[in-house]
Amino acid sequence: MRVRNYFIIALAVACGASCKKVVSIITPAPTSSLTVVNALDGSNGFLTTFWHDSAVATFYSTGTEINYASSTEYSVPSGTSPVLIYDLSDTAEPLFSGNLTFQPKAIYSLFVSGALTVHSVPDTLLVQDDPPYHPVGDSTVGIRFVNVSPDAGTISVDIKGNSPGSEVTSLGYQGVSAFKNYAATSAIPTPSVGYVFEFRVASTDSVLCTYTYRGNSIPRFKNVSLVVAGTVVGSGIRVFEVNNY
Repeated sequence: MRVRNYFIIALAVACGASCKKVVSIITPAPTSSLTVVNALDGSNGFLTTFWHDSAVATFYSTGTEINYASSTEYSVPSGTSPVLIYDLSDTAEPLFSGNLTFQPKAIYSLFVSGALTVHSVPDTLLVQDDPPYHPVGDSTVGIRFVNVSPDAGTISVDIKGNSPGSEVTSLGYQGVSAFKNYAATSAIPTPSVGYVFEFRVASTDSVLCTYTYRGNSIPRFKNVSLVVAGTVVGSGIRVFEVNNY
């Protein structure tokens, strides 16, 4: 009788062990942030994919179109990842195709610049971003300056009314400045005017283009890039904003 009881107890323990739930923890694959910037003069708009075997028709109908002087942010797998960019004028061959390496949870910007012609290959610039944090009690905006205009040469940046080069003394082609914080409150001397940034030819101080942030349009607590792009024979040299939130 005692042997039978031992057998029943052993059987119960075995059944209990076999009926336990197996809990497996699945860790999501790390990702990174990539902002693709269309600074290619003459572009008809970009389409971007991150798979070499993607059917063009698929992402053509579902992808986000990146017009000239604009940008789009993507979440991409960390590590080495393929990046393919097509212009809407020709979806048979990519403008850019390469394997890029991204650190986990890092932030990147990919600038595609130059001029769109039959024989030219666009220039690309991959930058790992380090946008500053803005506490709620600190009403500032972080601004950096990017020169991806092949015709602009070396430029300087100032705020109108200040001496040339007061913000950036020298920024060559594919040059990127560090983020700098600017006040985004009523402390701005003339809120109705705001900040008027002047981009000049560094060697002559002649103004190439300007960009204005009026007091009520400053992206408080944010980070942005002011990008100089374009060509003389194309649509001209201009500056546009990219969000680096």
